[in-house]
Amino acid sequence: MRRSIFDLMNNKEIDIEREFKRINKLFEKDIFDTTYPQRTIYTVIDEEYFNEWKNRGRNISINDLFTSLQIRDKSGLKENSINKLLLYIEVIVNLFSISIEKMKIEMVDYYSYDWEIYRLLKENINSLLEDLNYKISKLSTGEFVIVEKDMLSSSIAETNEKVSDKVIEYRRFILKGKIDEKREILNLLANEIEGMKTIFKGTTYSNLMDDVQFMLNNLNIRHNNIEGKNKKQYVIDLPNEELEKLYDKTFDMILGIFVIDRYIKNKNEIDEIKKNIK
Repeated sequence: MRRSIFDLMNNKEIDIEREFKRINKLFEKDIFDTTYPQRTIYTVIDEEYFNEWKNRGRNISINDLFTSLQIRDKSGLKENSINKLLLYIEVIVNLFSISIEKMKIEMVDYYSYDWEIYRLLKENINSLLEDLNYKISKLSTGEFVIVEKDMLSSSIAETNEKVSDKVIEYRRFILKGKIDEKREILNLLANEIEGMKTIFKGTTYSNLMDDVQFMLNNLNIRHNNIEGKNKKQYVIDLPNEELEKLYDKTFDMILGIFVIDRYIKNKNEIDEIKKNIK
């Protein structure tokens, strides 16, 4: 069956190297009018704003940062992988953000820029992330990170400031396969739900809280279940891939606790409404 040009244009198959080249071409495209030749998004940020970025570490240029993160070389991406492409995009989004904010504040040549290039860059990035089932989230510290799209996580992050950053961090693409980092976040979230145990006690949701506490106490999260008095042979024999899946299940269950906690706290008001609506 022949495919139309629109079918071909909307093909969801991802060519990693091609997508990198598209974004890189926009990132390094001239954004000034003819009065300012050879000025790109890359050069403007690199020369005027990069050294003011609080997250640059000891890197002194964008290229230095790319080298440190082993993202790219002269021919393109260092590795032909989704993770490297996402890491590249995450860096660009943060650099892109600081440059725009500073340009707006300083109003330096603000209206000389070809903002169409910025729009295309943002549009391409958002479209690509959508196809990969990722999105850009902003931490309370101002940094932008790429996370897996998940409605429940997004809802908790938007409505619960205390755990917002932890929830976003857990869903970051870069945390896949990183057991220690996930364990640390689960521990922090465990501290946040500790005070909710009395609220859940005696309710129809007490089993959820009990199950979460069981996972936290027996999967080498809250206690050392690899050695010592709390050692669990089941956990010792478990491959890391399977342990990570259980960590992800525990994370999802903790999100459920936050949702139900809000419901329980609102239940009295709901009961009053029920009494007044006949």
